[in-house]
Amino acid sequence: MLKEKYQRLKYELMKNNLEKNFFLFDEKNYEIRKKSLIDQLEKQIALYQKIYHCSEIVCLGIGTNKFLDANFDTFGPRVNSNLKKKELPDFVKLYGTMEQPLHAGNIEPFCKQQEWKQKLVLVCDSAVATQSIGCVQIKDQGVFPGLGFDKKLPFLGDFQICFFIQNPNIDLLGINNKTIYQMSEITSDLLYQVFQRRNEHLKKKILKKG
Repeated sequence: MLKEKYQRLKYELMKNNLEKNFFLFDEKNYEIRKKSLIDQLEKQIALYQKIYHCSEIVCLGIGTNKFLDANFDTFGPRVNSNLKKKELPDFVKLYGTMEQPLHAGNIEPFCKQQEWKQKLVLVCDSAVATQSIGCVQIKDQGVFPGLGFDKKLPFLGDFQICFFIQNPNIDLLGINNKTIYQMSEITSDLLYQVFQRRNEHLKKKILKKG
């Protein structure tokens, strides 16, 4: 069922000239590519909402809020905490912030309490990688959060927004706090712009019907 779902989405993306199913960016090229990234992601989300009748967008920020011993895993909660400060459309819901993080210890019971039908779920998380360290990848498929840290957590989401880091058990220096802060700011800015576009589109749609 899941495979058929993504095959259909891939076909629709290609049909609408959106062949790329992922975006990779860092702090150096974000400003140059900002407009293109917003355009492409907004179109993909709009298409997904149309195909699967998703009226609500849910952002899950997965990770810890502990700065000292695990600063490599604060990306997801930071993105949502940044978004929380902005005036978001009513159809956007945030779960997992620096104040109330979603992590390996509480995410399973949280997910069991949720109803995901007719909701587009974006998962923001850190991911262990061997290349593109310090970059953010947005991909139109869900994710097994914590997989790089040997966590066995349920498959989540429709889009993954992953910040690539080194394995902290191998490279103790890893990514510094400044880079995580900057990339979480950039990512929340990108998502905010996309949400605003979707909101304007919905407003126009309502006016046409009226």
